[in-house]
Amino acid sequence: MIGPEGQLKAKALEVQDTVDESLLPDGLKRAFAQLLKEIPGLHEKIELTRYFLQLMLLIDPDSVDGLFDIKIIERNQNRPPSEDCFTYLVGRGVDVQGFHDEMFATHTLSEEPVPGAYALYLRDEANVLKAAHIGRVTDDLTVISKWGLSGHVYKHLPALVPISYGSRIAYYVPQKTRK
Repeated sequence: MIGPEGQLKAKALEVQDTVDESLLPDGLKRAFAQLLKEIPGLHEKIELTRYFLQLMLLIDPDSVDGLFDIKIIERNQNRPPSEDCFTYLVGRGVDVQGFHDEMFATHTLSEEPVPGAYALYLRDEANVLKAAHIGRVTDDLTVISKWGLSGHVYKHLPALVPISYGSRIAYYVPQKTRK
């Protein structure tokens, strides 16, 4: 069975097969901008934008730079091989479950971003929330995170991440920075 991420990749390939490659990514950006104007609700616009970010990331991680104030902080080729968001944030060799257990025990949960907090992105899988992505909240309340093994490190608004990272964000604030 193909999971949601696999389905999204398949859709991206379908789009690539039906669109003149000379239009990508600029032509795709123009088409998306037109579609975004036609969508009425803010929630729907954000969801569509997140699908679009997922697609653009699959096509070309560089093409995301500048969209919706997203900035490349560091290119993937300048990072260690096979580095994901967790490894980028806390380093290699750290036990993921142990890190999460300690974070849950020692940090305060917040619904709003707080500078220095971890932004934990959660995906609903069969009515169970699972951690899908993690980043760090900056002083200007944006998030810095690495998008996938082939993606770059980006600075972005908290809600503007690829759709595969889930639809919920929990902010875990270290005790010393709690307001």
